Amino acid sequence: MMGLAALLLLGGIDYALASGDWGIGAIAFGLGAAVLGLERLRAALGRPERAVGWVLVACGAFVVVDAL
Repeated sequence: MMGLAALLLLGGIDYALASGDWGIGAIAFGLGAAVLGLERLRAALGRPERAVGWVLVACGAFVVVDAL
């Protein structure tokens, strides 16, 4: 699952730069960030790791909502 999330994260940036369609690229980037954050939350062993997960989820959700 983390591989797919990383592919979405980096693929969103690449797609936006290559095609010029920043909306779809931002949505893919935001979804990738949110999924990476959820994976980080699930695998977190301590408080700092959970904080990073929550920040990734929140930023990813904000990017998706802003792009829509």
